[in-house]
Amino acid sequence: MLEINYLRAIFSWDTIALIAMLLFIIFTCTKRINGNDGEHETKDPQEQSSVYGSNDRAAVSADKLLVALSDGADKRIHMNVSECLDRLDELVAHCNRMQDHKNTKKGNFDNRKYEQECQEKYIIYQEIVRLIFVKYSTNDEICISALTLLTIISNEEKVLERILYEADIYGINLPILVAKESLRRIRLLPDRELCYNSDNDEVEENQNWYAAELQKHTALFLGSLCNSCNSNDMATLAVDEGGLELILEAASFFRMHMSTLHWLMWALFTICFDNMNNKSHFIRLGGITKTCDVLTGIYDIVESSQDDVVPEKMMQTRRHATALLYDVLRNTETAVNNSHKMERLRAMAVNAGLHDVLLTSIKLCNDDAEAVDVYEMSREMLLGTGYSGVIPKSIHNIHWAQK
Repeated sequence: MLEINYLRAIFSWDTIALIAMLLFIIFTCTKRINGNDGEHETKDPQEQSSVYGSNDRAAVSADKLLVALSDGADKRIHMNVSECLDRLDELVAHCNRMQDHKNTKKGNFDNRKYEQECQEKYIIYQEIVRLIFVKYSTNDEICISALTLLTIISNEEKVLERILYEADIYGINLPILVAKESLRRIRLLPDRELCYNSDNDEVEENQNWYAAELQKHTALFLGSLCNSCNSNDMATLAVDEGGLELILEAASFFRMHMSTLHWLMWALFTICFDNMNNKSHFIRLGGITKTCDVLTGIYDIVESSQDDVVPEKMMQTRRHATALLYDVLRNTETAVNNSHKMERLRAMAVNAGLHDVLLTSIKLCNDDAEAVDVYEMSREMLLGTGYSGVIPKSIHNIHWAQK
């Protein structure tokens, strides 16, 4: 009896193992056949609903946008602003899902196939963005959504190739021109003081708020594009197309709009970082003086505000602006070879009020324990530009050094 039970047990486990092996072989062969024939593979139900579930909606949105925006579209085919925004939001959400899926499946064979499909969709979305910039160039709200979509896909291989090698159609000059025209329009409005009600929810529907948001998204697009490229080619291209002029003009106009200034200063730092030609152009445009003015405006807000949250909102803007000045004035190999030019440059910075701005920055660093980097950069710039006074010590910097 024991021998029979033992044999049954052996047979049972062998059968299970054999069945499992056969199922695995069948699954592997089916997967390869489907991959070669281009058929869709069976996905996990949860994964399918989260990644591919709204694929049809995104495809419909893309098709409708292309039809409505094309040059030869029938006049009867009209898409209002609200529908256009909804369609763009669907494409943005779809791009985010595609990015998440690629990141979780990186290196997988299936993911490489999925990547090719994504690249084809990105090219279609890039064309939609171009058509929107042409047809809705005066509508800041729609252009903001289009810039969001473009920023997400701008680092993709096929999209980047079209930006670089088909610049006459898909170059960065088009979003820059749209942002410049928006800034020109807002300057003509009589109630320009509304531009400074930056974080007030009551003016979110105001044209001034949308103009500020458009400048912010343009800066985010340019900074992201320059930051992701390994070479300085994209940063040089941004300068050639007037990106620096746009950002400096926007920073001067929206100087009390902290959420916009934050990304404007970050974009300036990204474009100029370790690029001597861009730094030189930044200086010729009066960038040092304008950056000092931005910092002075921030300090005035901090001193006049009774809200304890305000310094926290300003911190990132201060950090990017200080890092920008530090990078422009620091000693690099190129700067050492042109020491006479650097001396003149630092004298220009001092005449622009650099010392007062940096001393105020150090004073504010004592109120913020996370501002050690701002303190160190400010201190080194004071020493490097010949400041002869007493440099205040940061309480937080002393505690940080002791740790």
